[in-house]
Amino acid sequence: MDVGNILQVSPPKEIYHNPKSKFVSEFIGNINTFETKILSSNKDELSIYIEGIGNVKINNKYEISDSDIIYSAIRPEEISISKISKSSNNKNYEGIIKNISFYGESTYFYVQLNNSEKVIMVSNYEEKDFFKEKDKCYINFDLNNLKIIKD
Repeated sequence: MDVGNILQVSPPKEIYHNPKSKFVSEFIGNINTFETKILSSNKDELSIYIEGIGNVKINNKYEISDSDIIYSAIRPEEISISKISKSSNNKNYEGIIKNISFYGESTYFYVQLNNSEKVIMVSNYEEKDFFKEKDKCYINFDLNNLKIIKD
């Protein structure tokens, strides 16, 4: 609910994994949001430019028009972090660890991507004891986990 308006009626897991707006995405849990521009779209494919990430093509499963203001979003636990580049079908980006926050059962890494001011929150990692602030790292995520949300 935002200013008395119900924005999405769904079970909590649905709201968490498939938010319908930027406000809803930020309401439950942490999320990385990126300003996004639609480059082209058809019924099967969506070509977008994501702030700090670049051009990406994804399956078009969204009800959006070329004039919509949209954001891309991904949850911190849907991003992995490593010391080496892992080539795969996933998206892989180099950055620097700006901050590490330890919360007992979880640790959050705040990674600034190269050539960008954007800092991304990551909580999925394999080598938890080997990272320090200012370390070079690579973040990786599956495009299937990317959420496209309207403003």
